[in-house]
Amino acid sequence: MFKLFLALPLLTSLAAAQSLRTVDNPSGGHVTYGIFDQDSTKQAAMVDMLRKVHANFGDKPQIGQFFESKQGETVGTFFTVTAKKQNNKPVAGMILVTMPNGLKPSAACLYDDASRFSSTRPALMKLLIASVTGNSSSDAGGSDQPSVSRAHVSGRPGPVGQLHRVVAPDNSASMQVPEGWRVKNGSGGGQLAVEGPRGESMALGIVNGNIYDPTNPQARTMIQYLSRGSAPYSVCPYSRDLVAIYKCVSQQQRQRMRMSPIASFKVNNYQNIGASQYLQQNAVVDADIDFGDGKGVMRANIQLGTMTVGNQYSLFVGQVNVPESIADQEWSTVMAAAKTYSQNQGVVQGQINVQLDNQRATFDAQQERHRAQVAQGDASTAAFNAHNDQLDRQSKSFQNLTLDQSVLEDTHENARGTITNNTADAYVKANPDRYRIVPQQDWIKGQDY
Repeated sequence: MFKLFLALPLLTSLAAAQSLRTVDNPSGGHVTYGIFDQDSTKQAAMVDMLRKVHANFGDKPQIGQFFESKQGETVGTFFTVTAKKQNNKPVAGMILVTMPNGLKPSAACLYDDASRFSSTRPALMKLLIASVTGNSSSDAGGSDQPSVSRAHVSGRPGPVGQLHRVVAPDNSASMQVPEGWRVKNGSGGGQLAVEGPRGESMALGIVNGNIYDPTNPQARTMIQYLSRGSAPYSVCPYSRDLVAIYKCVSQQQRQRMRMSPIASFKVNNYQNIGASQYLQQNAVVDADIDFGDGKGVMRANIQLGTMTVGNQYSLFVGQVNVPESIADQEWSTVMAAAKTYSQNQGVVQGQINVQLDNQRATFDAQQERHRAQVAQGDASTAAFNAHNDQLDRQSKSFQNLTLDQSVLEDTHENARGTITNNTADAYVKANPDRYRIVPQQDWIKGQDY
């Protein structure tokens, strides 16, 4: 749903100055993202990033129209530049600067060869989102990236029961759960869903992407495009009310999965825990929810966060559900279990790389099919034109035969014309080195026929 610097020494110095991280897309393109150490504004950070693009490539970037998120926390622009330090290679990219209230600005830049940037940009955006919101376990090499996937610890008292470790089928996430709990189908890719024997459930590390705000003109254009395809997406207004976004996204997802809509949603407590460098909004919600599945009312603890990139945004969810009838008994144990959730970032990153490779292979296959279709069309056109040409030649040949005419060429003057057979024969007989009767296969279209 961004490596700014080609020269390694420059990248290293900037990483020290701005805590930049770099992620390469194996299928093409790069991501660089980080936080500005110095106090700044969005506009000053954008100017600084553009200056660094200029310094790195040796050419002033040509920028497009600036765009801004609805809440005004993110500003971005597309650019093109000639990489004079890289054999004048044309490069295209996009710069994003985000500055939540009260925090330092963070920036990200994506770029790739200009010829393919439009095709790799969605994958680069997805890579950026995964990189800045990833949560890693100790066996994955560690990470200091922010995460909204850990459920908030409620203040409800109670004893904590014994826990044991469970792992997602692809080893991308793990956590400690009470006895009798099991991993649900669909877990993987850093997401982990588990359920207990008495109707309890947890879904952690959930990323809902491809959400478009219908009040955003750019997003409306994308909605019209996606409506013609089969890729899943959600249409929900972007607002400060994360519960409204959650309910909107959930209802559309449940509709796609042919599940009953949420029957009721009562908010008991809404705690805004502030933005982070990468999440424009972040909140914890305690609620009573009836999912309309016959299990009755659930006491739920949900952590929600949003991240806007371009004309789309993502909703991050970590959720705990316990039936109201046993919530007081089990709440402390379930919340303690939720705190143990972690991702194996090495596995998650490997999966992202595979997805990007597959996307690139799909794009290449589509391009090859397009080239084959063009070639087939060109061959059909050529065959059609050749057929019409042959008909024209035959028509002119029949006309010459009927009118007793021939095409005579004057090889000295490089001139030719259609005259009667007797006259043509006389010219050739008088000077065979200069004149010749032109056979049909040598006729020139537009001149002889």
